[in-house]
Amino acid sequence: MVNDTVAKLNKKQTQTENKGDTKDKIILSSLLIITIGSVNVLIRKRKQKNNKKTQLLLDLKNKEISNKQIVLQNTKVVSSDITENKQKELKSEPDKMIMSLETKQKILNRLEKFEKSTLFNRKNTSLSFLTSYCDTNAKYLSYVINTHKQKDVTNYINDLRIAYILKKIQEDSKYKKLKISALAEETGFSTQSKFALAFKKVTSVSPSVFLNSIPKEDKVDL
Repeated sequence: MVNDTVAKLNKKQTQTENKGDTKDKIILSSLLIITIGSVNVLIRKRKQKNNKKTQLLLDLKNKEISNKQIVLQNTKVVSSDITENKQKELKSEPDKMIMSLETKQKILNRLEKFEKSTLFNRKNTSLSFLTSYCDTNAKYLSYVINTHKQKDVTNYINDLRIAYILKKIQEDSKYKKLKISALAEETGFSTQSKFALAFKKVTSVSPSVFLNSIPKEDKVDL
């Protein structure tokens, strides 16, 4: 009986101990699960916080880049405006850097008078002659003709001569019958070839082709 009793007590104690171990294991497992869960939550929160921080930094960086681009664009616009304004100023008042407005106007008035005359048909009409006629110097005269007539002095004189002879051919039938050499002589060209080159430059055809295309008895509108 004693042995049975001891055996029962031992068995009961073993069962109690096993229950205690199981309970401890359950507690430990629960604590471990809770700890792991807490760590995971902390890690997730930290990641989220880091992600937010990273995104915030990216947003700030993008905003900074955007602001820099805006500043650069505004700088380019301002620089462009300054350049355009500077160019306008240079275009609007270039004469003041070369000559006075009074001098320029005097030359233009003399050129207008020259164009209404037939002095350009003189054989000695040249840069030196025109400079003396306009009472100025070659630099000023060349500048005014280049700027306001869009050509050099030689072409300016030649174009006046060709315009004159074309008008004569239109208004006076006798000019339609003249030889090319006579037309060249009439307009002050030193040679027939120089007359032909100047004529073709204005009309795009040679004097002979032009004259042959005009009926001798008819007038022509030019």
